[in-house]
Amino acid sequence: MKDKKHCTIVQDLLPNYIENLTEKETNTFIEEHLKECDECKKVYELLTKEIKNENKSENKKDINYMKKYNTKIRTLKTIIIIIFTIFIILTGRKLIIIEKVKNLSNPYITSDNYYVKNNTYINSTLSKHEIFNKGHVRLVKYIYPDISGHLIHYYKDNVMNAYAQVNDQKIAILNTPIDMGNWLESNRLKSKNILEDIIMAIFTNITTEECNGKQCYRISNIPEFIDMDGPFYSILYIDKDTGLFIRTVRPAGEWATLQDGEFVKRREPDTIDDYEYKFNCVTEEQIQEPNVDEYEIHT
Repeated sequence: MKDKKHCTIVQDLLPNYIENLTEKETNTFIEEHLKECDECKKVYELLTKEIKNENKSENKKDINYMKKYNTKIRTLKTIIIIIFTIFIILTGRKLIIIEKVKNLSNPYITSDNYYVKNNTYINSTLSKHEIFNKGHVRLVKYIYPDISGHLIHYYKDNVMNAYAQVNDQKIAILNTPIDMGNWLESNRLKSKNILEDIIMAIFTNITTEECNGKQCYRISNIPEFIDMDGPFYSILYIDKDTGLFIRTVRPAGEWATLQDGEFVKRREPDTIDDYEYKFNCVTEEQIQEPNVDEYEIHT
């Protein structure tokens, strides 16, 4: 006669036995009992089926979860690849434009005969200056419409003579040593290396617009940390034909301005400069130095 206590013990142990969680001695005890007890054997078979079905269900859930997870990962990878590809294409396009305008300006900045007209706008105030360059001589005229007067800088062989007239007073400061340099160099896009070009291409926005009757590249959102080897501009308009600046916008800051016949520093809003260029047109008459005898010499 079988012992009911043994059946109770075996049936309690069966789930663990099926999951291989019992010790060797316990396994031997259960297996010996199953050989002699049909009732416990049926319970064992039933539990085995249930556990297998549960495992299948669990596996199916895991498989479905992994499929969904893999699908999400593949979708995310595709989105990242698309975004990266668009970024590379847009940055590459801007880098090509940057290199193009730099190369376009090369033939012009080597010219030693050129005329530049510059209009500067600060709020409603307009100031003008004209640059006449012929060989190693340069004459720059500053005109201020709101006052009766002008300022002329005459450069020759890295020496500057300044001639100023305010109302009826004429003053000259002579023989100031100065590096004339190449004025046009400051009116084109410059960078020290390709890395700076790439940084500019990444952070700036470049569009095509018309400015002062010329088709231009408009470069905006220029970060302040980009070293342009000159004044910082927040917006540039660059001529598509020459690679030279047609318009520049400087952010608000302290600038030197003419006030009551003297240059003073003051806080100014955004400053807009418009430029017009002509080449191989400057004559000897246009670079004629003012008559020093008409001015009071100051040292």
